[in-house]
Amino acid sequence: MENVDRSIAVFSAVYLVGVITLAIIGNKQPDVYVTLSALIYFVYISVDDALRRSIRLMPISMIVFAAFIVAVIYRLSTMLG
Repeated sequence: MENVDRSIAVFSAVYLVGVITLAIIGNKQPDVYVTLSALIYFVYISVDDALRRSIRLMPISMIVFAAFIVAVIYRLSTMLG
C-alpha cells in the first residue's frame, strides 16, 4: 500500500503544479482545466505501474474520458460558432 500512497501523492503534486501554472498564466476557461486534468490523469496512469496494479481504474478512466470529450466538444462549439 505504500507504493500506492506515494503514487497518489506524486499524482496530486503533478496535478497541483498544472493547475497553479494555469492560474498564474491567468486562464479563466474551465474547459482548459478539465482537459489538462484528463491529460495529466491518462499520462500518469500510463507511466505509473504501481497505481494501475493496485486500484481498479476503469470506471474512473471512463468518467475522465467522458469529461475530456465534453470539454473538447464545448471548446470546438465555442470556436466554430
